[in-house]
Amino acid sequence: MASFPDNARPAALHVRDLCASYGARTALRRVGFTVAPGEIFGILGPSGAGKTTILAALTGTMPATGTVHYGEENLSDTKPRDRRFGNVYQEFRLFDWATVFDNVAFPCRARRWPSAQIGRRVDWALSRVHLADLADRPVRDLSGGQSQRVALARAIAFAPRALFLDEPFSDLDPPLRARLRADLVEFVAETRLPTILVTHDRGEAFAVCDRIGLLFQGILRQTGRPRELVRAPCDREAAEFLGYANAMRGELTAVDGSRVRIAISDREWHGRLSDTATELPCTGAQAVALFRPSALAPAAESPDTTNLSRLKVHAVRETEHCYLIIAAHGNDGTWTAHWPLSSPPPAPGQTITCRVDPSDLLVFPEEDGRNGLVSRGTT
Repeated sequence: MASFPDNARPAALHVRDLCASYGARTALRRVGFTVAPGEIFGILGPSGAGKTTILAALTGTMPATGTVHYGEENLSDTKPRDRRFGNVYQEFRLFDWATVFDNVAFPCRARRWPSAQIGRRVDWALSRVHLADLADRPVRDLSGGQSQRVALARAIAFAPRALFLDEPFSDLDPPLRARLRADLVEFVAETRLPTILVTHDRGEAFAVCDRIGLLFQGILRQTGRPRELVRAPCDREAAEFLGYANAMRGELTAVDGSRVRIAISDREWHGRLSDTATELPCTGAQAVALFRPSALAPAAESPDTTNLSRLKVHAVRETEHCYLIIAAHGNDGTWTAHWPLSSPPPAPGQTITCRVDPSDLLVFPEEDGRNGLVSRGTT
């Protein structure tokens, strides 16, 4: 494997109190995080949350307040060119009249590097994205996947301090997307560059990122490792974005630490509060119980088993990893379940018995201002 051509030791990227606006509309509200050398930090959120705005503010191409440090160096007042961050965008932003080599060489030439050094950097970058044999090809003759790899090569050729990627793989076919994701993880581990990946794709973030920040309406609501976020989303909005797609409403009948019981349609369900909850709801409070489709598992009917439910199957679809089942649950609407491929799938119209483990049923008090709350550890 080719070695990274820059001997500088990467440093951590520190972002504090980042704020930005579009006219009267606030786009970012005191966003802060740290990305360690060799870490891929994902910024995950819905469209319009402010993900791309964060990158624009970090690169200096959008006015913002707050501080951006690379190691001990404060870059907050540094011009975009001198911050030396590599950027990869969803829409490539290549010079279609130029060759692959010239596109990748552009940031090096802009820095007036010697021709020999530019040649070595470009050769290294193209080999890293598996395009060494296309250096002389015009960019206009490339496929979409090849063009995106050229954009990645251009971002890494000039030895950037950090790497920023804005939805870089979303337009690629699945095999190429998987290959480039693996290449990215390997590249970051090799070079130790602090890296930020912006995406709305939960699967992509989970496959690539060491840590993830959840961004909603310009606020970085929660950060953590992927499994930590799934285990303990900070609120209902975060839970739903993380795949808690099935919901029920009811009234809390018991609260014992993080363990709760909730009455729904004359039945009692056992669940838990998120580990991030700092206050306990009171008995009698209205609440929402959420669970992921993968938590709805086939089960044998038994009067002693908690959280059993009989569902009428509406539709069954076979996917790569499971059967996707759409089923009706009483008067509470439709649920989605992931049925194992190792088990025969039910047929539409069939009634099935399923169970949700209490540890997988996440309960949030309704945020309507009427529910009583007490701090954890009080009675």
